Amino acid sequence: MAGKLASKRYAHHESISHYRNALAALAQLEKTPARVELALRSQIAIGGALAWTAGSASDESGSAFAAARELCMHVKDDKLFSRTLLGSIGYHALRAQWSDTESFANQLLDLARKNGAPVDYLTAYVSHGERYLWQGHIESAKTHLDKALELDTQLSTAADKAATSPWARVSMYS
Repeated sequence: MAGKLASKRYAHHESISHYRNALAALAQLEKTPARVELALRSQIAIGGALAWTAGSASDESGSAFAAARELCMHVKDDKLFSRTLLGSIGYHALRAQWSDTESFANQLLDLARKNGAPVDYLTAYVSHGERYLWQGHIESAKTHLDKALELDTQLSTAADKAATSPWARVSMYS
């Protein structure tokens, strides 16, 4: 709770400290599904806060999202997995690690196909489009970003539109 409040105030260093303390406390508890989910939420929050303080391509941020991906194997929550994948994409893309970026973007697309929600497809298409753009593959980038734009016009709720704004994509890890 304290870590989340600190994040909302953009006190990212404080947030990281609170979430790391939470992870240390959780490590003392019996391994239950609830404990693992709390650890996953904490790792995602740490990764997001580190993206703000140390940079999205920092080793620390990458380690936090790698730990979150490991925890995702034990927690079957598509929203948490999606947030983890977005953080991982940011880390690997900024390091020009294109095969990892593509793998995570493909996993986002698989989640979209599984859930069928337009906002999930939009996020996957934007992730692929950005990756292609950064690699200089303009036509492929345009294809994916056009699909994202088409979906964006179809989104019916303000919450869906807010969730796909550029700032929301950055802050969704925290």
